[in-house]
Amino acid sequence: RFECDDSSTAIECYQRLLAIDTLMEEAWQGLIRCYQAQGRQAEAQATYEKCANILASISGGYPSAATTALIES
Repeated sequence: RFECDDSSTAIECYQRLLAIDTLMEEAWQGLIRCYQAQGRQAEAQATYEKCANILASISGGYPSAATTALIES
């Protein structure tokens, strides 16, 4: 997990990870946290929705409670 002190760099890293493995939910969580740290709530919400759509279409699953809690907080 990257810290969001340098959230712009962390965002790039999470995006690279997700380009390799779209099912890596920890990377989705990190990306959401970084957007939130930058006050980019709309992008955090859009990222959650993209995660949910990808998980549903590829694995038939849903985001974990931990991922959902990031958006609900």
